[in-house]
Amino acid sequence: MNNFLKIFLLVIISFNICLPQNTHNAEYENEQIEKDNFTNKIKPKSISEMKLVRNWKANLDYQKENFYRTSIINIKPKKPKFIDSDLFLIIVGTSVALGATAAYFKLESDKSYEKYLDTNNKTYLNKTDKYDLYSGIALGTLEVNFGFLIYKFLTD
Repeated sequence: MNNFLKIFLLVIISFNICLPQNTHNAEYENEQIEKDNFTNKIKPKSISEMKLVRNWKANLDYQKENFYRTSIINIKPKKPKFIDSDLFLIIVGTSVALGATAAYFKLESDKSYEKYLDTNNKTYLNKTDKYDLYSGIALGTLEVNFGFLIYKFLTD
């Protein structure tokens, strides 16, 4: 209902601005008025064109001023979309980098664990634990990064 009222008022105001000047705003001097012999009505003898033009411009300026002052539609600059922002590129780039890092350390951990099973050397087991820790950290930050990306999509 509120949007309908705004649109209706906008149409009415724009219609009033576009209307031609009514001559009822023109002022006539007494000597410029004479009676019509046939209809017995008062008619203007001569109208000062400058007065008409001046009144028309004054009314038009007043209506424009009122129109912009009451601003039915608030015109604000568009907020850029999240997809077009630099933050989006940074988040996507770091997501790719973190995903690749997590995958790399997981593969290194698997290789180190295979060597541990073949040799029973504790250094390979320690490397496996270290690589698993790095992989888990990268995967955790990737999930936080991805969660923030989804949050920004939903709030935009």
